[in-house]
Amino acid sequence: MRNVTAARVLTGVGVLGFLLVATRCAAPDAASAPKVGTGPGLSSNATALRPELAQRAVANGLLPHGMASVNWMAEIHTAGMQDFMTHRPEIEKQNPVARCRSIEQIVRRQMPSVSRATGITDPGEQQRWINSGLKKIGCATSSTLSVWTAPLNLAAAQEDIVTGSYQRYTGQLEDAMLASSNPTDAANRMDAVLSSAVDLGTPDASVLAAIASLGASSASYWYSVDQAGGGGGGINPGPQEMSIFMMQMCGHWCHVGWADLIGAVGGAASVIYTSGGLAAIAWPAVAGGALVGGLFGSISYAM
Repeated sequence: MRNVTAARVLTGVGVLGFLLVATRCAAPDAASAPKVGTGPGLSSNATALRPELAQRAVANGLLPHGMASVNWMAEIHTAGMQDFMTHRPEIEKQNPVARCRSIEQIVRRQMPSVSRATGITDPGEQQRWINSGLKKIGCATSSTLSVWTAPLNLAAAQEDIVTGSYQRYTGQLEDAMLASSNPTDAANRMDAVLSSAVDLGTPDASVLAAIASLGASSASYWYSVDQAGGGGGGINPGPQEMSIFMMQMCGHWCHVGWADLIGAVGGAASVIYTSGGLAAIAWPAVAGGALVGGLFGSISYAM
């Protein structure tokens, strides 16, 4: 199995990132991530504002060329979005500092589920995921953890180690989202990217499938919200993010789904970066970082 080299990691991280919101927030109150044990697999969450939306989004996140081992990405993402929509009216009235704190709390409420799905229970690693997400949406981090402080050994079995080669296909997932006319089209286009990634080993293919599942469920969820009249304006990306042609094709649901993908890609890359660069990292840890990054990206853009 190939090891991740410093050059690959730094190059990959250099071209990846989250969608930034316009307002930078002051530091929210510090809170430690929960430490929970591993448990049974996830089931559909019951926190839905409208259960049928959650069920539809999760179903559309399970792509034909995806992997059953990453189905939890769609479940947890949808649960987080339902939590956000429940509290959205009050969050929108908050000042920037309080808003940052509220978004962080929504993400933290999903951490026990992320821990059960990934097996990553270390509070320090979970805090790194959250710090990265806060920073990328323009909020100050809730802890002063250095990215180079006591990197966690995230490797499990040798056959689970990520090489970083999944990054060759993440841009194609983003393009697939932006070229879509509806959520089904988005899912089909992202599934086609998965089916073309035949050169990836199972760990890297798992990370790519996890990001795609999250993107597909995001598109489906926000399309349903928009159709129900609960969508939002958001800030349309500028020319540097997408062409005018793509903007005309995409509605609000598509823009949020695209932001979710950007967040997930950046969150995955940050796991590699904060591990110290040369560490062997198991794919569930990278997927966990992608999930947290996607939640921050999607919620911040939806605001």
